[in-house]
Parts: sequence; C-alpha cells; structure tokens
Amino acid sequence: MELDELKIKWMEMDERLQKMEILNSRALEEVLRLKVMDHLQTLHRKSTVATTAGILLMLCLVPVLWRMPELSFESKLVLTVFLALTLVWQAYRDILLSKADIMMPTSQLMKVVLREKRAAMMDKFVGLPAILLTYLLFFFFERSWIIERGRVVPALILLAVLIFIAVSATLVNLRKYSALLQNIENELKELAE
Repeated sequence: MELDELKIKWMEMDERLQKMEILNSRALEEVLRLKVMDHLQTLHRKSTVATTAGILLMLCLVPVLWRMPELSFESKLVLTVFLALTLVWQAYRDILLSKADIMMPTSQLMKVVLREKRAAMMDKFVGLPAILLTYLLFFFFERSWIIERGRVVPALILLAVLIFIAVSATLVNLRKYSALLQNIENELKELAE
C-alpha cells in the first residue's frame, strides 16, 4: 500500500513540476518580450525626438536661411533639400518603429529589427556621405565671399571641424545603436527558441 501511495505522490509531484516548468517558460517568454518592447520603445522615443527636432529645425532655420542675402541661392537650396530629405527619412523610420507591438509574433519583431539594422547601415553608408557632401557643396557655393574676405583658412578649419564632428558623432551614435539592436536581436533569438 505504501508503494502505491508513493507512486501516486510521485505522479502528483511530477505533474506539479511540469506545470511549474510551463509557467516558468511562459514567464521567461513574457519577460523577454517586455525587454524587447522596452528596447524598441527606447528606439522609437529617440526617433520621435529626432523627427520633432527635424520639424522644428525646418520651421525655424529654413525661413531664416532664405532671408540671408549673403548666401547664394544654390547654398540655400542644398541646405533646404538636405534638411527635408533628412526629415523624411527620420519620419519614415519613426513610423516603422511605431508599428512594433508586444503582441506581434517573434518573426514579425525580427523583421522590425532587421529593417532598423538596414536603416542604420543606410545612415552609415548614405547618411554620413550626404552630410559630408552637403558641407562640401555649401563651401563650394560660398567660396567666392569666403575668398574675397580672406577667410579661406578659418573656413577650411571650420569645415574640417564640422566634418570631424559629423563623422565622430555619427560613428559613436551608430555604435550605440547597433549594440542596442544586437541586444534586441539576441533576446528575440532566445525568445524564438
């Protein structure tokens, strides 16, 4: 009789253990999903701030820029087009990030992360050269009054400093951004298993 009771108790304990394992795996999945969504929301917040800053910059800087008589039409156009394209790109990324939802399947979340990784690569290989090209075009279009006023050396120093700041800031930001995306991707892989 004691052996039968022991077997029954053993089976009850085994059932409880299985239920606990299921509950633990669900809790772990929920924690991972929350971490992923927290990271994605952080990216979305940063993107929204960048989009808002871009809109404010367009609203404040472009009218002032176009009222500056000392700048050539080409310089004004280059700067306006650059700001507009940057704003459109940032708004597009913001919209993509806003679609991420905790209830999405893991595969869909992986697609969101993959799109963000591609966007980060675009920033690196298209955005940074675009910034540098904008600086160089501006300097090229404004070379006449820079040369006339004997400001070539200060203008070249300023151009070099601006390029250094743009490259450094972009690379540091991309490194942090890539690390965050890698964390999200690792958590999603763990979630998929």
